[in-house]
Amino acid sequence: MRALLIDPIARTITEVEHEDKYTDIYRLIEAQPFDVMNIGDGESLFFDDEGLLKEPPPIDYFRFGDDGHPISGKALVLGVNDEGDSIATKLTIAELQGMVQFLRLRFVGFEDISGKVNHPVFGVVEQIGSRAIFEPME
Repeated sequence: MRALLIDPIARTITEVEHEDKYTDIYRLIEAQPFDVMNIGDGESLFFDDEGLLKEPPPIDYFRFGDDGHPISGKALVLGVNDEGDSIATKLTIAELQGMVQFLRLRFVGFEDISGKVNHPVFGVVEQIGSRAIFEPME
């Protein structure tokens, strides 16, 4: 099935063929395990779940829009149907290029975050986690 591959090192977006197996995602993004996020309009992004843990830390990233979180490593865009199964992406390379911003950043580390947040389903809950900190390359 048709997919789009984002490569932040080459700063390219290319059309690739995905064999509809999770192991093919490993091959295409050159990483495992992977994580997935919804990028809207029935499209999902598969990316390296441990991209920030690489040594040495990466300096080439991409993000969606001006306020998205930087993502390191290659990523794959696939469509998703109503049952949650992967399908061919409907996005064109030009459309995805308009959504993606390539960045060169220095990864500083992680900042612990905690506190109460208002969850839309569970109400007020305790949040415990971390957030990646970046600095611009000089």
